[in-house]
Amino acid sequence: MMTTMSLAWTLPLFSWTTLGYILLATGVAAALLSPYRYLLGYLLAGMAYWLVVEGIQSVLLAVFTMNSWQGYIFALGITWLLLGVWFIYRINKKTGIASAQSTVTQDKALDKKYGDNYIEHTPIYKDYQPRFNNSKPSH
Repeated sequence: MMTTMSLAWTLPLFSWTTLGYILLATGVAAALLSPYRYLLGYLLAGMAYWLVVEGIQSVLLAVFTMNSWQGYIFALGITWLLLGVWFIYRINKKTGIASAQSTVTQDKALDKKYGDNYIEHTPIYKDYQPRFNNSKPSH
């Protein structure tokens, strides 16, 4: 005896949710193959950040008696404080006084090594050989 599949049996397998997942997978695959694949990193970083916020919020709700929205506000505040401290650290590391002093000492070492002087930002070379000879006057 041969059984056939009816359309009524296969219809619940293909729903709007399934279509949404298919479109999502197609979009991610298209983004992976495009030159804009770096944007998926931002997408994943945003999802990881929100997982951290959810984790902090659940810990705050377990420890303190507060509403869910208050937990989200405090969790966002905690993450923003941590991000602010990290940004200040990075900016201070990049443009700090210690790095400015080391740049000055590096410039002095290069001046001693090569013997070049500077007027403002323009180098003055002792052994300058021009790349092109402009001895002919132009007409």
